[in-house]
Amino acid sequence: MSGPVGVLLDLLFPPKCVFCGRLLTSGERDFCARCQRELPWLEGPEAEQTGEFFTLCASPLAYRDQVRDSIRRYKFKGRQGYHKAYGRLVAQCVHDHLDGRWDLITWVPLSDQRRRERGYDQAFLLASAAALELGEVAVETLRKGRNTEAQS
Repeated sequence: MSGPVGVLLDLLFPPKCVFCGRLLTSGERDFCARCQRELPWLEGPEAEQTGEFFTLCASPLAYRDQVRDSIRRYKFKGRQGYHKAYGRLVAQCVHDHLDGRWDLITWVPLSDQRRRERGYDQAFLLASAAALELGEVAVETLRKGRNTEAQS
């Protein structure tokens, strides 16, 4: 958000790094300079995986340490505002590794019960944020018909 309302919100709720929680300084967005340098970034072929049921999957970061902790806060501790930062990371990863080689953006939904418990569907928020960054729309392709035991 920009303008006077954005300035007021930043004063009341200063932006913090989604990975380490440090206050962001002028010019920093989503994460601090230290995390920019030290996070386990994946590049080139290291960022790409193939599989039996998909042609190519790409990841911007390795799921460990501060990345894992940040994603767990997003998913389980109500930090739903992280979706914008994650969406920008995913969109950049799509540009870097999948440009022109993807059909649509979708997500695996939560059950209605789990969404009520959590208060939001983190996969939907992430897909929507990534789609917005890519100038696309996230498309609902699946519906969860029953509540199942959490995989975590």
